[in-house]
Amino acid sequence: MIKAVIFDLDGLLINSEPIWKRVEIDVFSRHGMPVTEEDLMQSVGLRIDEVIMYWAQYFNVEVERDEIQAEVLSKMQEAIIKEGLANKMPGVDEVCAYLQDEQIPMAVASSSHLALIQTAVEVLGLKKYIRVIYSAEFESHGKPHPGVFLAAADYLRVDPLQCLVLEDSVNGMIAAKAARMACIVVPAKDEMDRPEWGLADGVIPSLEGLMELVENLEQ
Repeated sequence: MIKAVIFDLDGLLINSEPIWKRVEIDVFSRHGMPVTEEDLMQSVGLRIDEVIMYWAQYFNVEVERDEIQAEVLSKMQEAIIKEGLANKMPGVDEVCAYLQDEQIPMAVASSSHLALIQTAVEVLGLKKYIRVIYSAEFESHGKPHPGVFLAAADYLRVDPLQCLVLEDSVNGMIAAKAARMACIVVPAKDEMDRPEWGLADGVIPSLEGLMELVENLEQ
């Protein structure tokens, strides 16, 4: 039986992946890492510090990680405040209202920094629904390590086996399954047919189709 739901943030609650790509391409290119949108698909779901070092190694350049990270996070904070509400994903309000009516507690557990998660939750108008906000920045490893989800479950005081994770990335799905949690993925349209989703407990094109799947999982 599902007793708690843990949401990812980027690409699930908010269509922020295009914003991340825009910011990363801009900032990284000025630090010797000329990534493309296609390149950045390889680092979706990782923490920003991990993304920076991944591409620094790829391009064989020495970088000031903390400086680049601060620049990216500052630009993302501005963008979320300005563009966040317009990029809320379909079905978010309906799902949160449904879970609240069912008295199922909710958390957001993301690879993004805590300040960004908090800003997004506030801008999207979800603060009234979300009991726990947790960031992988406080873990020794980001996704696909399960730590971020296990910590969120601990703060919710719910057994991981009774948690449902909603994700949109392969790394996030792997993290959820490694935490022994049920996982439903909501991929981008051009990723619906990825074979990796076979590991998930369900695949839906939008959060609007979630309620029926949750009811089936509880049976």
